[in-house]
Amino acid sequence: PHLHGAVKVQDGCYHNCGYCVICKVRSHHTFTFDEIDKQVLTCINNGWTDILLFGTDICLYYTEDKKDLLDLCKHLLDKFPEITSLKLDSINPEYKRILELVDFIKAEPRFQKDLDLAIQSCSDTILKSIKRRYSFADIQEIIKRGGDELFFASQLITGLPGETEEMFQESLENLKKIKPKLITLCPYSRRK
Repeated sequence: PHLHGAVKVQDGCYHNCGYCVICKVRSHHTFTFDEIDKQVLTCINNGWTDILLFGTDICLYYTEDKKDLLDLCKHLLDKFPEITSLKLDSINPEYKRILELVDFIKAEPRFQKDLDLAIQSCSDTILKSIKRRYSFADIQEIIKRGGDELFFASQLITGLPGETEEMFQESLENLKKIKPKLITLCPYSRRK
């Protein structure tokens, strides 16, 4: 069996997206390099050398000494030669260093060559209305940068607040342009 060691790097969220309340109900916490190193070492000691980094929004990983997600990935691969594969959980397209991250994933042999983008919609109107801080053009640039070397998956939400049939069609037509290899589709639902 193929086993991944799951390593939590952060929890909570600072964003105030129009469809989500996580930033209001869950405090934000970023684990230190030392705390993450201990988790990775536990995984390795248990024979799990394929490591998955996860959290609420791992792109918000940021330490007091100004280290971010890309710095963390480089640190782990340098410190632990035992890691055979490093994979990232869902990535928010607004991560400031996402193009650098894409380049690093492509160049680093031990990085799994896939990226799961939490794009939510391919309609600029919807993205703006739900307070996401990127556009469809940004999504296209990320995918273009990855080229054929990366496997892109896309997370989408249908029926977001205010989404009309026209906006849905715009998102669908734009989705056809980026041709993700895998789509995770979730219907929006209100929760108490």
